[in-house]
Amino acid sequence: MHFRSLCSFLLALIVSAAPVSAQETFAPLITENTALFVHVDFRKVEINAFKESWTKYTDELTKSLRFDAASQRATLSALAKDLEKLDETIRPTFETITQKLGIQEFALILDTDLAAENTPIVAFPWKGKTDDDLETLLSLFQDDNWLDIGIAREDVLLTADFFLLVQKESRDVLREWLENAKPSSNGKIMQAMKTLGDDEIRIALSLTETSRKILLEEFVENSDLPEPVMNILTYAARKVEWAAMSLPNPLMAGDKPPIKMTVKTSSAADARQLRALLESGIDMAIVAWQTSMAMMRPYDDNMPEIPQTLYVLAKGYLRTMLPVIEGDTLIFQQPEIGPLYDLQMQIIIPLYASLGIEMLRQRLAYRGTQCERNLRQIGIALFNYLDAYHAFPPLYTVDAEGKPLHSWRTLILPFIEQNALYQQIRLDEPWDSEHNKQFHNVVIPQYVCPRNTVEGDKNCHYSAIVGIPRSNPLNPSGTLVPARQAGERTGISIASITDGTSNTLAVVEVKEAFCWMDPTADITLEELLKGINGEGRVGSKHPGGAYMLFFDVNTFFLPDDTPADVLRALATIRLCLH
Repeated sequence: MHFRSLCSFLLALIVSAAPVSAQETFAPLITENTALFVHVDFRKVEINAFKESWTKYTDELTKSLRFDAASQRATLSALAKDLEKLDETIRPTFETITQKLGIQEFALILDTDLAAENTPIVAFPWKGKTDDDLETLLSLFQDDNWLDIGIAREDVLLTADFFLLVQKESRDVLREWLENAKPSSNGKIMQAMKTLGDDEIRIALSLTETSRKILLEEFVENSDLPEPVMNILTYAARKVEWAAMSLPNPLMAGDKPPIKMTVKTSSAADARQLRALLESGIDMAIVAWQTSMAMMRPYDDNMPEIPQTLYVLAKGYLRTMLPVIEGDTLIFQQPEIGPLYDLQMQIIIPLYASLGIEMLRQRLAYRGTQCERNLRQIGIALFNYLDAYHAFPPLYTVDAEGKPLHSWRTLILPFIEQNALYQQIRLDEPWDSEHNKQFHNVVIPQYVCPRNTVEGDKNCHYSAIVGIPRSNPLNPSGTLVPARQAGERTGISIASITDGTSNTLAVVEVKEAFCWMDPTADITLEELLKGINGEGRVGSKHPGGAYMLFFDVNTFFLPDDTPADVLRALATIRLCLH
């Protein structure tokens, strides 16, 4: 059997799918280790509705594009002929499947117990069917039919209840799995499916220990995806319990029902953090778009200038797709869009991007956004550290006498793709020992503001705010606190930030560079209260203010005139001691 052709066959089934009933039919195939379940029901074939919808959509589209009457009639006439040919091809096959054979639904299932054999399960209900039914279905897959996908008798495994498509070399593995499978009525897949309504297609994803490992090792870590996308996927792979998504008919035009997806995470804090990462990802995507246009323009004199307003509108539209948080769950709901608005977002705006009329502020703007990106990467690293050690890093580690050894910037190196450097540093020696001095001049891009200068070991522009040691809790100001004893690798917990992560500063810019390894170089609250670009160290080369990272991984540009009492409030975590 040709599995590439099988995908085309499954897509054809999905195109004519109608509202789904329930997943109980396939419950015997769903176990605790089921990682993916796709359910399609085609009890009400909607070929007629499909034709009517596309005719209406094309009519509205040609009108919105101001076709003249003759061109509009010609377009609709050509569409009608194409739809009739499609009808003549598809309808007999689906009437055979749904009426003669009585097959009303099918499912695609991936189980981690079968992952080693790369054996997906494509299942059709088969209870009460005969050998004649089998021959009828197989005949649809032969050379004289448009569904020729090379399925033969050896590619089928029949049970009392199911018709299963399988690669013939995996038949024995699947048969053994069926004999030993233990169905689960309350597993993650079933929980996910219960959140979905009656849409044409329903998809449930469960992240078990095995599927997390497969997702991280075989997909995320070996892909060439952009770093922001990698960060989101890595965090999601570690924190998401299950996800469920309902889809409307993918080829139904016009006013489509909105796509809805529900994502269940491990905790409310994880849900908030995942949303923050998605929000940051949107910002970075717009920055990447702006940057690419600015970089290409010097090499193409004919490239039009892009209006800044366009980027703002695109960012706003993408933000409408951010999820709503309900406890530990994220709810994604696509805004309902009509044909004309759909046209504007998918055709007119990309065209406008290519034919824009205003020059983007190039290098200076990019340098500012690069500084934001640096801070966000630091924020994501802090949360990855939190995930690994169940607390944020201490301001610095200490030796047996309580003297500073290494900064929090050293401790998060493995989480900003600097693990090779991290492995060379001797953590049991001071940061300025003879061995560790060799790393002082290493420039780490995430620690350097592109507007600022770097001279030798003066190569870091981002500082935490020194927190009051936990032995003196009377003043809660500050963020990261020093370790209390030798060997301690953790500082405050996320629960300690009772002001809220979105209200608490994590890292700020400083005007003058310092050595990134120096554990004593972070600013104090007193320095912060001297103001931004004032008498103290806090500030930047960005005109009018400085970028600040908050504990929710969002960044803001705080102006020079930010009042001291506001800065004090932002630097307060109200540390709760337990």
